[in-house]
Amino acid sequence: MSRLLLSVLAIAVALLQVSALAGLGSQATAVPLLPIALFAAWGATRGLDDLWVALPMGAVPLGLASDGRIGWFVIALLPTLALLMIFPAGSSFGRRIGMVTITSIAGASAFTVLMLLSQGTWPAMTESTAGAALMTAGLAVGTTCLLWPVRSRLLGLYE
Repeated sequence: MSRLLLSVLAIAVALLQVSALAGLGSQATAVPLLPIALFAAWGATRGLDDLWVALPMGAVPLGLASDGRIGWFVIALLPTLALLMIFPAGSSFGRRIGMVTITSIAGASAFTVLMLLSQGTWPAMTESTAGAALMTAGLAVGTTCLLWPVRSRLLGLYE
């Protein structure tokens, strides 16, 4: 059930991302990346198993609504999941918030770099892209705080 919920959320967030990007034109790199914020928060609170199913669901609306291919969006979303695998979440809330912040900033930066490279543009970190990465991290931390009460818990032998 949680995979279905995450897939629906990924599609909704990707459509919201597309609608936010539609009116910006050349300033598209200044928008926080909502699918990355969702994936980082979900991975920190619920685990990575659900994310592999929802990854294509987040990439398909982005690819269909843009000039880029769906595969580029899948590849651009992969660094966030890879970072979640490299930096496993600790048991404390503070460690998870730190991990979400690091993975969402790095994931947003990697997404922007890969998207610019796919368009044939040499990526440069500007104030707008750095601001978008920080806004993505803020959204990821906020989403983590919302998802924290419903995180999956490991059950012991007698629970």
